[in-house]
Amino acid sequence: MEKESVLGVKLEEVNSINQRIVVEVPEDRLQKSAKKAMAALKKEAKIPGFRQGMVPDDMIKRKLGKGYHDEVLQQLVRDTYPEAIRLVGATPIAEPRIEADPADMDETKPFTYKAVFEIYPKVEPTDYEGLKLEKEKVEVQEEEVTRELEGLRQRMTQLEPAVDAVIGKGILARIDFKGTAEGKPFKGSEAKDFVIDIEAGNVLEVFEKNLVGMREGEERAIEFEYPADYFNKEIAGKHGTFTVKVKELRRKIVPVLDDSFAKDLGLQTLDEVKKALHERIAAMKEHYQRTHLHRQVQEVLAKNQPIEIPDVMVSRELGHMLEELSHELESHGKTIEEAGVTADKFVKANMEEARLRVRAHVILGAIAEKEGVEVTPEETEERLKAIAASSNEQLEKVRAKFESQNLMQGLTMQIRMEKTLDLLVGKAKVKEIKPKKE
Repeated sequence: MEKESVLGVKLEEVNSINQRIVVEVPEDRLQKSAKKAMAALKKEAKIPGFRQGMVPDDMIKRKLGKGYHDEVLQQLVRDTYPEAIRLVGATPIAEPRIEADPADMDETKPFTYKAVFEIYPKVEPTDYEGLKLEKEKVEVQEEEVTRELEGLRQRMTQLEPAVDAVIGKGILARIDFKGTAEGKPFKGSEAKDFVIDIEAGNVLEVFEKNLVGMREGEERAIEFEYPADYFNKEIAGKHGTFTVKVKELRRKIVPVLDDSFAKDLGLQTLDEVKKALHERIAAMKEHYQRTHLHRQVQEVLAKNQPIEIPDVMVSRELGHMLEELSHELESHGKTIEEAGVTADKFVKANMEEARLRVRAHVILGAIAEKEGVEVTPEETEERLKAIAASSNEQLEKVRAKFESQNLMQGLTMQIRMEKTLDLLVGKAKVKEIKPKKE
């Protein structure tokens, strides 16, 4: 087998986030790429009088003109660029921009092209110790415990049939309804088996008031005016007309807050329940303060060290942010389109945030490297257990998902960033301030 000639490659620094390689391709390599390009073109070429795949090379060159040289250049880059990158030890993070004039190609002579590509920023982190941060003092108010206790009580409420009751406080109703606004149906104007709880306040108040007193099996026509400031602008201020049928009524049996209530939760006394809720609220507030401190660190680092960042990293971060928003909306039963979010609007609104996140991520990575921050297998295992517990899934199932979807490296990087942020918070000058009003 004939041995290929060696590429001539030179690596050049453009700036802190871009490099360029100058690739000199020997004529035998150019000829080989040209043959591959021609073979591909001949398969697709359709010229009257010739069978497909049998069109003469000269005719294809004349027909395509500059397009033929463009195809050869693309093939040449595919054949030589990966090898050139390996030869100089470069690590691009995005596809290259090719600088060359295909018209200069002469298959009897060497050909030179340039490729410019983005690289991961090289950072020497400075001034990251003694950052000035603020943390709210964690305090748990009695009314917060009371509110959580009442929420827990409501979640433990049981239901019993209430055939002879009417819609009102303490009664849950399952209804069908169908309506219009100014005589026209709209999204959400019809539903079956919709559950109404007068005390929950999760339905338009004027709609609920028209249902009070209805019995199981009763059907009623109701009319009302939508508020002028109603969140759904499509029907705000319009006249609503609905037909409602009550299909089922159930009475809420709300547990009494005593030691028996505590025993149902696996504890002994109501005071133990209150203590557990107090600790949970405190833990949630501590978690929030940790997150807030992490955010402050990122903002300060990005401001103190305004490094250049590659566009491709910002674009990827915007993509992650859009995906996060999509999942968040889906959890509330909405889509990106229904929320009125377009790609252009999202990019415009979140560009600076994406830049800040990327800049902070790069600097934190450099600090982690400098400080020797590592993630142990035990820490990764603990995080997988936490994810399994929060999603109510088996640990092995969660681990298999992360491994099959190549998410383990990302999880490790996330833990490493969090450890680095905790390290910087530990080295910071943290001022404790009074809690802000909830």
